[in-house]
Amino acid sequence: MSQDVFIAAARKAGARLVVYGGIRKMSTLVQWGEIQLLDLEAEKLLMRRTVTFRGDNDAAYRHAADFVSDQLKETMPKP
Repeated sequence: MSQDVFIAAARKAGARLVVYGGIRKMSTLVQWGEIQLLDLEAEKLLMRRTVTFRGDNDAAYRHAADFVSDQLKETMPKP
């Protein structure tokens, strides 16, 4: 799904914020990803972060997800 289609679907669903990105495998040991947080109401990019992590197992992905989650919590606007 393209970025424009994804954002249009989020708007149609009534979302205020949308998080999207992806993970790319560089090698068996190293993965990298890009995560973006958009404020759809303000039409503003709140965060664009590139992350790298080591490991190709569930624990490595969970650790990376926890890190990204913490970064998003710090960046998201407070209600």
